[in-house]
Amino acid sequence: MQILFDANRIRKMKKGSILLNVGRGTSVDTEALCDTIESEPLSGGGLDVVNPKQLLSNHRL
Repeated sequence: MQILFDANRIRKMKKGSILLNVGRGTSVDTEALCDTIESEPLSGGGLDVVNPKQLLSNHRL
């Protein structure tokens, strides 16, 4: 499956946006999303699914 929201596309989102993913976990580059939220262009993200399916308890999400 192709990543639809990679680092480049996420950075192009309007400042303060929130990315919501209720599709497939592979649609969003989880690490790129975390990077963008931490650098504050995005206000947050809502993820019903992630890739990998189970995150470690110390994952930054």
